[in-house]
Amino acid sequence: MMDWLSIVSAVLGGIVGGLSGYIANIMSKPRFEYVNITHSSPSLPTSPTLSTFHQFLLCGARFRVTWLPHRLKHEKFRKYIEELGLGERLIARNSMGWIGIYDDQGRQVYGSRSAWLPDNVALAWSEASIIANISFNINPLPPVLPISDNVVGEGTLLLFLIYPSDIKSSNDSALIILPDPPPGATTWQLTLSSSLCFNYNGYSGTPICNVVGSLWPNYKVRFRVASENAHGIEKEFTLSELLNSCIDHVQ
Repeated sequence: MMDWLSIVSAVLGGIVGGLSGYIANIMSKPRFEYVNITHSSPSLPTSPTLSTFHQFLLCGARFRVTWLPHRLKHEKFRKYIEELGLGERLIARNSMGWIGIYDDQGRQVYGSRSAWLPDNVALAWSEASIIANISFNINPLPPVLPISDNVVGEGTLLLFLIYPSDIKSSNDSALIILPDPPPGATTWQLTLSSSLCFNYNGYSGTPICNVVGSLWPNYKVRFRVASENAHGIEKEFTLSELLNSCIDHVQ
């Protein structure tokens, strides 16, 4: 008959073993790391469907996929981990992103999934438009972006579009256009009809879209990314901080 000491030892061994496996699983999974705020100015062929988008500035958040061996400073231990085959390759499968905007009272004024941008969005859209014109003799359609994507190495999540694109600082007024994909959608087409349009900082210029509300520089923006096999991350900035970071990349 097993004595109490043996029972306790067996229980503790099981707990320690299970906890060790759980920790190893967490440590060995890839994770997202925030890189920076970036921008893109679409260089799109002139057409009735795309002429407005020449005047937009796209703001996105850049993320990098890493895992444990790349974060270890001890070279021998890092190589040992790699030789054991622990961890997954640098692919975050079915990665998705979300954006929320909150007023100065902490109330959410916007919240939605967003889409992933191609690494060279201007070139990708221009080539697609040229193919549409040459091969099919049709006007180029607004670009279609994936809401879920396999991120390898690095990826850029679309945060919002700014109109006009020549905004100089976050003290200026503008329109901010945010993605508004329908529930269950796997892609989002960059059109004003599938977006939500907000006045920023008292914008009173050309009304290119149906404005649904107002945003101000001190509003908070939270965005997060996650995937089915990688640890996610959430970042928070004021709207003015995001705009200034995006504009700084242009100048």
